[in-house]
Amino acid sequence: MEKRKTMSIENIPERPDFKCMVTDCKKDTWGGGRGMCINHYSALSFQVKVGKTTWEQLEKEGRSKPKLTSKVRGERRSNKNPFRVTWSHELRKYIWVKR
Repeated sequence: MEKRKTMSIENIPERPDFKCMVTDCKKDTWGGGRGMCINHYSALSFQVKVGKTTWEQLEKEGRSKPKLTSKVRGERRSNKNPFRVTWSHELRKYIWVKR
């Protein structure tokens, strides 16, 4: 059986599709949604909740991406991420393993 190659989280290359789509924002989109970081997503979702705008209007203006269903999100993640996290009993910590 072939040994799996492990890789630390620092060595995984950055992907440009995980960066916030707001101009001059360098944060990643983890925790946010619709292509934005958590700060910009929170600000725009507040505007939507108070009725100043709608997600459809923001999509037409190009200020947000369409909402992804969990099925599409899972397909995109499984196709793009060549690594998975697994528990190593020998090292007693989580490690990144190539699929």
